[in-house]
Amino acid sequence: MQVVIDGQPVAWADLSPEQRREIEADIANAAAEAAEAESDARLAAADAEQAARDAAEARIDAEAISREAEAAARYAEAAALEAGTMAIDAARMARESLAKAAVDMQDAARDMRTEGERLRNPAYRARLISEHRGRGETLTDAHLLSLSRTLTDQAGTMEAQSRDLRRQSRETR
Repeated sequence: MQVVIDGQPVAWADLSPEQRREIEADIANAAAEAAEAESDARLAAADAEQAARDAAEARIDAEAISREAEAAARYAEAAALEAGTMAIDAARMARESLAKAAVDMQDAARDMRTEGERLRNPAYRARLISEHRGRGETLTDAHLLSLSRTLTDQAGTMEAQSRDLRRQSRETR
């Protein structure tokens, strides 16, 4: 799985925990903005309906009341339509963002699980240790076995988070 940062594709596994948190925060922000847009739409529709009621209650002049009521009704209809459209668009965007994040997270979990499985192979660990030794770095078999377990555990956590994001995607209206 890859994400795009500064116009360049980057594998999820290559991202720092901070970058992953930022991406997850962006997803959460998109969902919050969608909820806020929906709330704003409801408030705009309520304001427009109140304006229509106020115009209807005014008894200054029958013609003026009629014109004001018609104008308020048109305004309320247009505002409700616009608010509804905004809410639908915001909800769609939130659903799409959540669904994409779920797929990205699932892909990252699969990558982590795959690497965890590779690290259980003694020949693979030996090759990694040799490569690191060639660069003057110390890497132990015990460390790689521990990393294998950690990656597998973290993959399980990410898979659960991915399921939660998919559920949120389906529930976002």
